[in-house]
Amino acid sequence: MIFWSGSNVHAQTVQDSTINGRPFVVHLVQTQETLYGIAREYNAELNQIVVQNPSVIQGLKVGMKILVPLQKPRTNEEKGVSKIFNVFKKKTKTTNKKPTLIVSDSSIVKAALLLPFYLDMNDTLEVYNVSTKLTSIYHKSKTAIQYYSGVLLALDMLKSLGYNIDIKVIDVPNDSVCMSILDSTILDDRSLIVGPLHANQFKKLANRYGSDSNRKLVSPLSYKNVIKNHENTYQFVPFSNVQIDTIVDLIAKKYSSENLLIIGNEQEMGLLRKFKSSLSLNTNLKYKLYAVSQGLPEKEMMKQKLDESENVVVVASNNRAFVGRVIPMLASMEDTLFTVYGLESWNRFSSLDEIELNLLNVHYPSVFFHDENQLFNEFRDNYHYRFKEYPSKYAFAAYKQFLFLIADGFAGLYNFQKVENQKGWLNTRFPVVFIQDYKQQIIDY
Repeated sequence: MIFWSGSNVHAQTVQDSTINGRPFVVHLVQTQETLYGIAREYNAELNQIVVQNPSVIQGLKVGMKILVPLQKPRTNEEKGVSKIFNVFKKKTKTTNKKPTLIVSDSSIVKAALLLPFYLDMNDTLEVYNVSTKLTSIYHKSKTAIQYYSGVLLALDMLKSLGYNIDIKVIDVPNDSVCMSILDSTILDDRSLIVGPLHANQFKKLANRYGSDSNRKLVSPLSYKNVIKNHENTYQFVPFSNVQIDTIVDLIAKKYSSENLLIIGNEQEMGLLRKFKSSLSLNTNLKYKLYAVSQGLPEKEMMKQKLDESENVVVVASNNRAFVGRVIPMLASMEDTLFTVYGLESWNRFSSLDEIELNLLNVHYPSVFFHDENQLFNEFRDNYHYRFKEYPSKYAFAAYKQFLFLIADGFAGLYNFQKVENQKGWLNTRFPVVFIQDYKQQIIDY
């Protein structure tokens, strides 16, 4: 009697439906249910539930309706009694087996998106929530959620342009899950694989599929070098060496006789050498060098290298503590005018003071910065209409990246080239911004 009562209550929470010829269950979320539990209950693929219901990434709430795609219509018996299946079956290791790309229809772009959603952690946040309001999102999920939201809008745009895309969205929260995915065949029919975000996981993906020239393996956000060993790998964030060449070109165009100082530390000697090498190609540029051998720079030592009135300063460092020491020192020299150049990593240094950046007229590459142009404005309006919030830099990056990767009409958004000592491809087109009136503005170069 208890079992029948429970089944009867549960039967009221689901409804079978057919959309475009495919069977679905419309599931009404109950207290303490999780995504993994729902996937197991209907023997459904978790990533397909995510694709059909993007909002579930932000956690379940009681009363939410979600579409659960089924492999086949349910029988009357299956509708009457909940069944639990183990979708995490043990897979045979296939690491040494050369993957074969299978594409049944050349008009369909078969893609995969591997992101660290941490769905199990968001499930945990929601499991005891009996209200209709969402709890906070697990903090490590946010970048993946923001990126995925941009992908969704890109897919809408691509569909309107006539592209047919079959995408698998897979949660990759850790190395163990990553290896289980690579040991399976779930990615074998994918011609475009974007992610994982973490460099070590992407390198494992490249080791698995790097010999197949029919695939594109794309690292969307990684700052570390992941394209060294395989020709079918693509990295959107440029190396520091590429950034340095662009910065030196800008300095050479804008300055000739101004006082130029390079500040760096010997722990990052590679950056200092690269700046010196690039500057040596421009004979009009004369510079001084302040290289700190140990610890942090000293103000008096720095002042000895500077002109009293006006200076162009290049800070050759990706080190948060080093940069965080140099910027306040320069800003404290009130009677001297500065134009400071830095690297893309500074975008991640939240400790840098906005007033000091503005005072020093700081310039640096900003790969994920967006200008107020038609592409962004349309994206922003559509994003706000769909998600009721302003898009993050990662959402817009995802939008642009997927348009570029799939539609020829957006080929001008990025420029991938082979660079020295790398087998893969690196994006060399990125904006350089400067801080003026407390806002980032793009330099036209």
